[in-house]
Amino acid sequence: MKAELQELANYMIAEESLKPIDIQLKLVRCGRARYKTRKITIPTWAKDRGIEYLYYYLIHEVTHFICIDRGIHCGHGRSFKEIEQKWLKEFGIIPIYAKAYPKGLQNLNGDTIWKRS
Repeated sequence: MKAELQELANYMIAEESLKPIDIQLKLVRCGRARYKTRKITIPTWAKDRGIEYLYYYLIHEVTHFICIDRGIHCGHGRSFKEIEQKWLKEFGIIPIYAKAYPKGLQNLNGDTIWKRS
């Protein structure tokens, strides 16, 4: 699974002309993007929510690097969400937002693929 996520990250990195980013799956409560070390930590519990959720999680974290590398404010504002949505759509995922994070994910047909409980 880590190799597949790293491959997705590498594709985004190449398309966005970013410096390398290392992906880690760890037994942690929440993941994060660490800009200084160019590492993304994804919690192992995210695997239980399905591959689309893992893709969402990775794309969300890589989007932080895209924004920072472009000099865009690194919060979860409009610019962040536009970039995140572009990448999610490429992988057939539409987020249903509840502020910064989604309360659900849909496929391009509008079918629910994950919903926060």
